[in-house]
Amino acid sequence: MTKIAADLGVSSSGLKAICDRAAVPVPRAGYWQKRAVGRAGKPSALPCETRLATEPVILVSRPRVRAASPAPKTAASPASTTSTRPVVEADRSEHPATLKLRKALEKAKPSPAGFVTAGGGGVVPAVLSPDAMDRALTWLDDFLRQAEALGMRFEADPSGTRLRVEGESVPFRLEEKSDKVPHTPTPAELRTKAERERWAFAYRSDPWPKYDHRPSGRLSIHIEANPYSGLRRSFADGKTQRLEALIEDVLEAFRTHAAAVAERRRQAEVARSKAEAQQRRRERRAAFEAREGRRAAFVAQIADALERRAALQRVLDHLRDWPPEEPGPPGLDAFVERQLAEEEARVSAQFLELSARAAKIDFDEARARTAPSQPSWHHPSAVVLELWRLEADRAVSVTGLEWAEDAERLPSPLEEDAEG
Repeated sequence: MTKIAADLGVSSSGLKAICDRAAVPVPRAGYWQKRAVGRAGKPSALPCETRLATEPVILVSRPRVRAASPAPKTAASPASTTSTRPVVEADRSEHPATLKLRKALEKAKPSPAGFVTAGGGGVVPAVLSPDAMDRALTWLDDFLRQAEALGMRFEADPSGTRLRVEGESVPFRLEEKSDKVPHTPTPAELRTKAERERWAFAYRSDPWPKYDHRPSGRLSIHIEANPYSGLRRSFADGKTQRLEALIEDVLEAFRTHAAAVAERRRQAEVARSKAEAQQRRRERRAAFEAREGRRAAFVAQIADALERRAALQRVLDHLRDWPPEEPGPPGLDAFVERQLAEEEARVSAQFLELSARAAKIDFDEARARTAPSQPSWHHPSAVVLELWRLEADRAVSVTGLEWAEDAERLPSPLEEDAEG
């Protein structure tokens, strides 16, 4: 596989992904070593029909990479004092994401530690040294092409870059690991330390960092999804294994993270649905308790009115039992009769219906439940048994004086003016 892939200009892992997609069997790891000693066994048979018969496979070679040769150090060459950086030749077949990252890296300036940072604006986030750029861009190009061959899709917009796997977006970034080396003090730092030693009581530490971080050449890819989930989120060069050999493992990790993102979204949707259902139950309970409270207050008003009516009836019966020669206070019986008639009017069926409608109290629970809810700033009217004046097309709430005049329990204002 390695030799054939080199002849075709692709990576061995990329060639294996193409064979898997086309259902073409490939030798397992160690097959050729076992064959050399006669223990390989019978090879897998080629199927009668494969996807190669109907779907063409287009192989794209890697971008050509060359290092810029340093200019001779002469006085006539101003570039002799500048640091050399590997230059990646642009290739028409280079993946758009790789091309965009390459341009961003070429424009960026290295940090004092020797790293170049790129990202934002639809560029794959990357922290690389100039010496690791070529390899990182080649790896990214192979990775994206194999991902797209498996149905994944690279997405980029001003908010970031990500790989869409089975409908889920999984962001990632490239990074070169750094080596921690002991810091060598500079002459200026040593002078600062000597100056501080004059004031030993004030300074107890060295005026320089203990370690420096330098590029190591070890590439890594980090999946920026599902933190604290226990899933593997980073792949890097090891002592014997290179990141190029881990592309299949990285793609499988992207699938695992996509499934975890989908499961987390499903759980969040379930939790949101439960929370909304609980909120609706709380709102229905609160609305029901509010309706019941106003209904109970209305019934309590009726009970109070009935008690007042019964008390007034007892007083009136007592006054009627007086002997004629002891009439009592003049007008007392008329006052009690007027108050009794007023209470009887308040608890009459017609007046009770009008008072309930005015207070927006509906005793039909099925109808009240479907009524539109009031806004939070709405303040319901007070629950009161009112007196009413019935007109041709409407009913008007009136005071006790107006009701008594309408019921001819008291003289009207016209009669009072005529008597005056």
